[in-house]
Amino acid sequence: MTFKVTIPASSAGLNVSTAVKAVAFELTGVVSSDGTAYRGALDTSLDVPVAAGSPNCVLASNGDNTCTVTANEPAPGVDTFSVFTFAVTNPVIGTTVPLSTMVGYSIPVSLSAANDASVSTSGVPASLAFSPASVTVAAGTPLSQSTALATQLLVLGASGSALIGNAAFTNSAGISGAVQMTGCDPHLTATPSVLSATTPSQLDASAITIAYDGAVASGALSCYASGPGGVTATYTVHLVAAPAGGITIVVPPPQPVLCAPAPLTLGVAQRAVETCTSAGFDGAIAFTVADPTIATVQLVAGTDTLFYVFGMQIGTTTVAFQTASGGTGQLPITVSP
Repeated sequence: MTFKVTIPASSAGLNVSTAVKAVAFELTGVVSSDGTAYRGALDTSLDVPVAAGSPNCVLASNGDNTCTVTANEPAPGVDTFSVFTFAVTNPVIGTTVPLSTMVGYSIPVSLSAANDASVSTSGVPASLAFSPASVTVAAGTPLSQSTALATQLLVLGASGSALIGNAAFTNSAGISGAVQMTGCDPHLTATPSVLSATTPSQLDASAITIAYDGAVASGALSCYASGPGGVTATYTVHLVAAPAGGITIVVPPPQPVLCAPAPLTLGVAQRAVETCTSAGFDGAIAFTVADPTIATVQLVAGTDTLFYVFGMQIGTTTVAFQTASGGTGQLPITVSP
C-alpha cells in the first residue's frame, strides 16, 4: 500500500499546518474480507518524513511538497489507522506531542488496486496562554464592565503557533474535548461568563473582559482555563494597596516582545501564523518589516497578538516589533523555495 502525503505551499483556506515535518500511520485494526480472523501485528507504525528535502519527496513548481512511502498492509479487507502529524522529523508515537491526530480512520484496502484515502486531523493543544497573562491594579478601586480588564485565550500547538480551523480540539490520544474558562476567584467576574470552544474557530479573537469589585485590599486574584490533555492557563490580577490621599498606578518596566515560533522559516507563497506578546502589555503591537519584498506581515483582524506572515520570495529578513510602553523584539524570517 502506498501512502501519499501532500503538504500545501500555503495554509490559506486549509486546515493544514505548514509546520508539519512528519506524518505517522499506526495500524490499529483489521477486518478481513473473507471473514477470517486477522492474526498479524497491530499498533505497527509507519512514519513519513514530509519536510522539504526529505527522501521520497517531490517539490512541485507551485510549492506543494508531496511525499510517498510504500508499506505492506493487510489486504483485502478494511484496515483501521490512527493518523498523527508532528512538528519534528523523528517523532515517537505516545511520547512526542503531535500537532494533530485522527483516531479510528478506516479504509477498504484492495489487492492490486489504487487505495485512495482522505483524512482530516484535529488540532492537539500543546499549551494555553492568556494574552496578556497578568496585570497590576490599585486594590479597592472597582473596575466595572465599562472599565474592565481585557485579555484573550490562545491555544497553541506543538510548533508554538496558534491553532486555526474548524476541526475539533483533541488530546494526543484522539479524544475530543473543549477549551474553556473554568472560573475566576471571588471578586472577579469574567465576560462572557461561560466560555467553551470545541474548535479553534469557536474560540474567536474577541477579548475576554474581567471586572473587579474592589472588595480585596491586597494580594492576587486569578481566572483559569483548561483544555484537552490537561493543558491549563491562568490570568492573574495583582492588587497593590493605594496610599492614603491618593491612588498609585504601578507602571511596570517595558517587557520584550516575544514571538513564537522564532525564528520562522516558510516557503514562497506560504502563510504562517505568528503569536507575539509582551508581558503586562495590553494593546496593539507595532511592527516594521526590513524587506517586504521577501516577506510581508499582517495583523489578524480582531486581535493584537496574532500576525499572518506571507513568504514572497527566497531570502531572509527581519520584523521589528514595538509596544507603546517601549518593549521591543525582533523576528528573523527565512523564505525557502
